[in-house]
Amino acid sequence: MESQSTVPSPPRLWSFSSVRLAIAISLALSLAIEGLMRSNINMAMVCMVNRTAILEEEFKLNNYFDNNTLKIEEKQILKEIQNECKNSFEKENKGSVDYIGGDLIITKQQQSLIFTSFYLGGLIIILPGSFLCDWLGPTQLVFYGALLNVIGTFLTPFIARQMKPMALAFVRFLMGCGQ
Repeated sequence: MESQSTVPSPPRLWSFSSVRLAIAISLALSLAIEGLMRSNINMAMVCMVNRTAILEEEFKLNNYFDNNTLKIEEKQILKEIQNECKNSFEKENKGSVDYIGGDLIITKQQQSLIFTSFYLGGLIIILPGSFLCDWLGPTQLVFYGALLNVIGTFLTPFIARQMKPMALAFVRFLMGCGQ
């Protein structure tokens, strides 16, 4: 007489005990959080940068100060820039204080390098990514990538204030590798 052994059926995909569903939800949440961290600096850069100082530098380089008619246009441009972030500044300080812009002086070329370096890091890591996944395993790789992004996000304000824009671009590159 043969004994029949019954193999328990795996839990259904849409049940709370499904491991595959838990992994899928965890991956979706981690990618959503990393996407939000990626876009943080893209939106914050507008109020972090002192665009009046950058415009003044550009006007000096292009000798716009020699022409009196452009001084009026320059004042209008600077006035418009100051009003852009004024509303958010007033909400934070609960008062009406003139907003003069952020305190970072980062040129437009440096800003574009900072934004691009994140995506460059993601592009460069594609080739060694397969090796890292085999070596560490997918769970650890996602964890270390998320950890790298969290540390980079926390270090971004310090590096932006204390170091040069190229250091910030390097941190953003590392964050792109972690993505």
